[in-house]
Amino acid sequence: MKSSARWLLACRGLLPWLVYLMWPVAVAADSVIKGWFEFDRWDGPMLDVHYAHRGDWSAETPVVIVMHGTSRAAERYLDDWTPLAVQHGFLVIVPHFDAERFPGSRSYNLGNTFDEQGQPRPATQWTYSVIEPLFDAVREKFDLSVEQYDIYGHSAGSQFVHRFLAHVPDNRVRKAVAANAGWYTYPDLKVPWPYGLKRSLVSETGLRRFLETPMLVLLGKQDTDGNDTTLRQTPEAMRQGPHRLARGFHFFEAGLRAAQRLGVESAWQLAQVEGADHDNAKMAPAAAFFLVSD
Repeated sequence: MKSSARWLLACRGLLPWLVYLMWPVAVAADSVIKGWFEFDRWDGPMLDVHYAHRGDWSAETPVVIVMHGTSRAAERYLDDWTPLAVQHGFLVIVPHFDAERFPGSRSYNLGNTFDEQGQPRPATQWTYSVIEPLFDAVREKFDLSVEQYDIYGHSAGSQFVHRFLAHVPDNRVRKAVAANAGWYTYPDLKVPWPYGLKRSLVSETGLRRFLETPMLVLLGKQDTDGNDTTLRQTPEAMRQGPHRLARGFHFFEAGLRAAQRLGVESAWQLAQVEGADHDNAKMAPAAAFFLVSD
């Protein structure tokens, strides 16, 4: 058992429950290297990309890409993840999708897949299309030999992550974590976009690949505020559940049903974080532990 975490596992029907208990992680300041760079090697606006790692990184250092929430607070997310990157020995990358260049949910967590008139955009202009060339740029900048990366998102970033996996099936993701999404795009080709994949730009092949990707749906056990002003309250969203915790359960169950319909084996897992509400800092240690565990 690692000193920073303790996992409790129990089975409840089809749902695997993993409850994570957290302790603070102390990191020496002189062991941290932080910085940022500009990324423009795609058909969209330039991104500021923040990073952190410890001083003894090598060509085999794993890469974790972290997607911020609707706050667009990339530097705060980097601060939350830096002690974990140092503790576990990975390179954390946080691209900043600022509100000026990526306004609203349509441009960020809905991927910019459709324009204001509802017409499909070329795939090269999707925000989902940033991640793969960004990984190539990171490999080049840090002289890495790793061939896959992990990806984590919280809140709106969680929405980005699960939709990215469906829209970009030829991704190089090793593991993914979708934490505390406010609402979901269900893996269902009969439910209209954006609450499902009907009339989306996702194929059945993409859906199958999505279900087969090792993804942890990570939920704060106290993320149950149904009156949160940032929680989507449309009829379609409310049918997913009254709050984020319930919506995460229902999304996970929808993934199991979709895998059964398509005859594939779901690689998704479900976990709760004890004592966590809608707070990235409380979710990140559990996510990091999942990513570094075999």
